[in-house]
Amino acid sequence: MKGLLLKDFYMIWKQAKFMLALVIIYILIGVVSDSSFWTVFSVIFMAMLPITALGLDERSGWTSYASMLPFSKHDIVVSKYVFGLIGVGLSVLLYAVLTMLTGIVRYGSVQIDSILQMIMPLFSVSFLFISTNLPIMFKVGVEKGRMWYLLSLMVIMGGSSFIISILDGNPGLGAISGFLSIDTQANQLIQSASVLGVCTILLLGSMKLSINVFEKKDL
Repeated sequence: MKGLLLKDFYMIWKQAKFMLALVIIYILIGVVSDSSFWTVFSVIFMAMLPITALGLDERSGWTSYASMLPFSKHDIVVSKYVFGLIGVGLSVLLYAVLTMLTGIVRYGSVQIDSILQMIMPLFSVSFLFISTNLPIMFKVGVEKGRMWYLLSLMVIMGGSSFIISILDGNPGLGAISGFLSIDTQANQLIQSASVLGVCTILLLGSMKLSINVFEKKDL
């Protein structure tokens, strides 16, 4: 497993360093401008890492070569999920650190509740993106599945930015916020945690599905 993760890291570092630089820039823009869109976009970018790694594997022919190495199909699938989760975790950690530093500079304090209020939806969105895409990529490949993940990217980005705007207490969405009964910070955190729990279950189910799909696939 460690070898598979290192292989993906070296490939991404060599082929997609510009993408990683963009993630840092987007997080900085999101934190400084208090824009949930750029923050969500940066985390989704990192959630795309396993798809990018799969695409590089396909173009290099590594997937066929892997059948001759001491790696099981189970390990190959799980490594892609773990790789994506590591990327998402690092981006969320960077967001949290920058948000804390910004809070200290601007307000002289750190508001942990507001950071948690944003972090949980970020994990939920990334888990949902990974869950809905990786089984398809393992089934048909990245090239054939490209239209699907671009469509899911637009839908998830648009929907998540809208929902996070509600959770952030956007005054223009007060009526909807009231309808959803998230008028207090406690309610927001509870609902965010509930959604994260559902998305975590979906992620685990997606991993199981991807393993079943890939194990039946001829390399």
